[in-house]
Amino acid sequence: MQVKSEVLNEKNTSKVVMTWALDICSIVLSMLITYQLLKIDNSHIFRMKNLNTLILYIVFNTSLLGVFKCYKIYFKFDKAGISGNIFTACFVAMLPIYLIDKTFNLPKPPLFYIFNALIISVLAVGTRYVYLLFADKYIKVDKRDSDK
Repeated sequence: MQVKSEVLNEKNTSKVVMTWALDICSIVLSMLITYQLLKIDNSHIFRMKNLNTLILYIVFNTSLLGVFKCYKIYFKFDKAGISGNIFTACFVAMLPIYLIDKTFNLPKPPLFYIFNALIISVLAVGTRYVYLLFADKYIKVDKRDSDK
C-alpha cells in the first residue's frame, strides 16, 4: 500500500509540474498575443527591462494560481470552481503587475491588462480541459485523492 501511495504522489507531482510549465507557456503566449491585438510594438519584449517584467508576470500569475488552488490534480469533480478560481487569480494578478509597470514607467494601455488576464485565463482553463479529455481515457481517478 505504501508503494502504491508513493507512485501516486510521484505521478501527481509530475502532473502539477507539467500544468505549471504549460501555464508559463500560456503567460508568455498571451503576452505576445496581447501585444499583437493592441498593435503595441513588441520588438523590445525580450530586452532586460521587459524580461524582468515578464518574469514578474510569471511569478505573480503562477503564485496566485497556486494560492487559488488551481493546481489541484483531480479537478474534474469541480470544473466550474477551478475555472472560476483561474479567472479570479489571473485578474487579481494583474493589479500588482499594473502597479509595477507604473513604477518602472512601462506604459501600457489598460486594455492590455484586461486582454492579457483574459487570454491567460482562457489558455489555462483550456489546457486543464484538454488534460481532462486525456485523463478520462487513460488515467483512473480516485475521488479520495481530489484534495491533494
